[in-house]
Amino acid sequence: MLTYRTGAAGASAAARFMTEHLLQQTLSPEMAAMAEYYEQGVTPPTLADAAASRYGRFVAGGAPLAADTLDGLVRVEAERLAESGDGFAGGPNGERDEPILRALAAFAAAGLVGREEALVCLARLSGAEPRSARAGEGADDKERRLDAAMAQAAVAPDRSSATAAPRRDMNPMLARRLGIEPQRGLKPDEVASLLNGQRADGGTIEGRVQRASSLPLAQIFGLDAARVPTPEQLARMLAGRKVNGEALPGEEAERAVRRLLSGLGVKDKSLSPEQLTHIMAGRDADGRELSARQYRTLFEAAKMRIGYIDLTFSAPKSLSIAWAFAPTKAEQAMLHQAHRDAIDNVMTTIEREIGRASIGDAAKRGYEAGSIGWVSFDHYAARPTVEIVREDEYGQLVTELHTLTGTQGRAPGD
Repeated sequence: MLTYRTGAAGASAAARFMTEHLLQQTLSPEMAAMAEYYEQGVTPPTLADAAASRYGRFVAGGAPLAADTLDGLVRVEAERLAESGDGFAGGPNGERDEPILRALAAFAAAGLVGREEALVCLARLSGAEPRSARAGEGADDKERRLDAAMAQAAVAPDRSSATAAPRRDMNPMLARRLGIEPQRGLKPDEVASLLNGQRADGGTIEGRVQRASSLPLAQIFGLDAARVPTPEQLARMLAGRKVNGEALPGEEAERAVRRLLSGLGVKDKSLSPEQLTHIMAGRDADGRELSARQYRTLFEAAKMRIGYIDLTFSAPKSLSIAWAFAPTKAEQAMLHQAHRDAIDNVMTTIEREIGRASIGDAAKRGYEAGSIGWVSFDHYAARPTVEIVREDEYGQLVTELHTLTGTQGRAPGD
């Protein structure tokens, strides 16, 4: 089964939320390592690289993190590690502070925090004071554990997240324009940049033509979309003014009036007296009555700039069962590869449909064939989600995609 959704470009906070949803791990660390071995896929980023990618924006400018900010970020990362099951891997005695220690080790290995500061933070969050800051014989057990975890974070692959695998046979010119290395798994900030309509490094994609977005007409004209507009309000909007009489800027007024007339059924550039009479009487340009619901749809409609398309391929239940009960890991890998091959075949078909550039206005002279790039995320369990709309730090409305999970990244009931 194939389902899809689109995401808007230009909302960096929404892109980060979607990135974390896509990167959610649904395998235990041991199973993730086994899958990586059998599938011989791309190389995932290290734990330190992933931490720097996720939280590096908080230390922009080189200023050290405030204690409360550092504590909050470490708790967020520790919670993420614990949910994935990776926060407990490697703890010699199942220590309760293992997720916090591993989070701090990744921060320190990434250069987000110094070793001494990490020890102080570990003491604050775990409630135990280190005896000293020196390494070697006689050093506090937590210090030795932190040093070992830092060394591991610098080289160990990040299996707390699903691997963001670029298309392996991506057109080299396209990969360069997107800032992607096809043989390397993408880091969280790189995924977020791509979802936001940018290069993986956050730069502008060369040659990309971005369609303009549009606000709802209700917001432009200052109208309550839940109410049917009065004749006086309609007259002001048709004159390029807000419903309170305030004039809109010239170009904005022209675009808004054109959208309003188009929504009311006016096909020509000019409005005839008969059409104006119909519109002022609460009808469309052809004289058909308009309901409150139709008005609301017209005034609330908005066109967002598309940043990405999220295609979700769900394997048939028979394949899922065969994979789950396969007697060997090698057989599981074969079944999984069959699923991937099927997806690649479908994506090739999709590429022929959308991987093309129009020649002339509205493709009057046909299309020129091109190629598309994609990034794959493998999830091995269902992830029920709920969408929550909030305002980001800039006052923009963004959609947070929250995944309803239990422990170790598994959805309840899986």
